[in-house]
Amino acid sequence: MPLDLVVPYANKEKAKSLGAIWLAKRKTWVIPDHIQDVEPFKTWIPFQKGCIVRKPYLLCLSETNCWKCGKLTPLIALGAINYFSIEYAKVNDAENEERQWVKVEQPTLFSSISALDQQMLDFLNANYPFFKRIYSYTAQDICYKNTCTACGILQGDFYHHEEPGGAFFPDPFYNRPTAISFEYIDLEHDYHIDADHGGMAYDDIDFPQIRYHRLK
Repeated sequence: MPLDLVVPYANKEKAKSLGAIWLAKRKTWVIPDHIQDVEPFKTWIPFQKGCIVRKPYLLCLSETNCWKCGKLTPLIALGAINYFSIEYAKVNDAENEERQWVKVEQPTLFSSISALDQQMLDFLNANYPFFKRIYSYTAQDICYKNTCTACGILQGDFYHHEEPGGAFFPDPFYNRPTAISFEYIDLEHDYHIDADHGGMAYDDIDFPQIRYHRLK
């Protein structure tokens, strides 16, 4: 699906020349799916941190026994294999403030999510209400995280995403192999997320190939 832009009327011809398309029904300019470099549109992208996730929109599912009540509870993680991240233009230059949108080649799951756009929040609230914005005393922050469906207690991201054998950290040598699956989310347009991503934790996950199914 396309990525929404905020283009002032005075810049519409410039946006059009770069390949942006005007969607009259939604009254917005968008970057169409076939464009694989979003950096030229940076001025009109309505957020300047985090990641832009493009189709296919992945949802990773797992489960765990709650650390508090011991009951089995589902877990979810948003994932991506086609996404862009805002990075410093000069990686090793501490004085550099310029940032650019870079296409990331490594598939990932997202954790410690501090911001999501409204369409994704609406989807999660309707389908996975146990994934909610909650304060973590351990991390001392407020993020979107899994909670136990039985007792409501927070299920921490660090253990499940960064510890071998965690729900989203497969380890072939761990004595309790992680079982995960993927679903595809049907969204109207590409979404923005501000979260931790990347790293070796996801190297052994069998991410789906780029194909699309409508999630009922």
